[in-house]
Amino acid sequence: MSNMIVKFDPAATWAPASRFEVTHVSPEPRIAAGELLMRVRAGERELTYPSPLAGNVVRPLVGVGQHVAAGEPVFLMSSTSVAPDLGELEQLMDEKIWNLAVATNAVFKGLLGSMGASGQIASRTVPVKVELPTHQGVDTLIQSIAEACAASSLEEGDVVVVAEKPFPVAQGRLVPYRYIYETDPKKMGREDRLRLLAELQRLVSGPVDEKDLILADSYLEDPARGEQATVGAHNHNRLAAQLAEAVRARSGVSVDVIISDTDTGIDIRETIIGCITLGATPVGATRGLSFYEAMRASCAAEFTRGSKSRIPIVICKPAHRCRRRPSIGEFRGYDGKLDFDREGRKIAFD
Repeated sequence: MSNMIVKFDPAATWAPASRFEVTHVSPEPRIAAGELLMRVRAGERELTYPSPLAGNVVRPLVGVGQHVAAGEPVFLMSSTSVAPDLGELEQLMDEKIWNLAVATNAVFKGLLGSMGASGQIASRTVPVKVELPTHQGVDTLIQSIAEACAASSLEEGDVVVVAEKPFPVAQGRLVPYRYIYETDPKKMGREDRLRLLAELQRLVSGPVDEKDLILADSYLEDPARGEQATVGAHNHNRLAAQLAEAVRARSGVSVDVIISDTDTGIDIRETIIGCITLGATPVGATRGLSFYEAMRASCAAEFTRGSKSRIPIVICKPAHRCRRRPSIGEFRGYDGKLDFDREGRKIAFD
């Protein structure tokens, strides 16, 4: 039997913050690989940290209320064998293969939906071509989107997919264009990206994390300020719920809302929402949609709008049997971006 020190490694998570507050330590005497080891918090956001290996817990090296940084020891564990648990490894591989299959299916079904030849959550799409007032604040932006949707024959149970970029502009999350022209965060290693993040955190009001840099994009349409770039919006799930409420107040119908981005993190092998996405990524959504449905509608919207058509809003029309869903338009239940771990690692249905 050998003892091993488990060190905290948030490299594959959303949060590059230097120190994390421990909010929960597993009391279990034995932990399987991937099971909950502890929870930590940085600012307003919480991270579930799974055990990187299977073994017996000798003792935790941190406690609730303490703080930990990347690379610091958090648990002392023992293992009777250095051989991997083949059953657990097979289960992990099976999960990843199926998640990739679901993401691939979402792309093709989304493409068919954009052509009016699909079913389920996006049987067809309705593009909404409109100029949005991005420099008058988030409240004005949300009301303008709700008005544009109201003029587009909304129906109960529709899914409104909105491009991500207008929201960071409305929130003032803009930086000089040189930060993505000279040092594109989508084309650099993680250490360089974290150094860039530390610099941009001083320029942007509100929290900025590494995933926000993956969402960074050019914004060249402000003559008063010159060429600029956006970082990801703050709190996509909350924005989606606010927009759903505005649509309900304006149109009298309940819809689900998705905030979607073209980036999937493929270039740097990072999952923006904790699971593989292809073609487009739903970075925020209301509660009436599963991860798979959000991915499928996001892809349908992406193929509908293209990259230069100036269509910031796409309405996905579900098949009749998919219009009645529980929790349509409700807040997802947690702040920030969609998070696969916080959804219980459930990508589709039970």
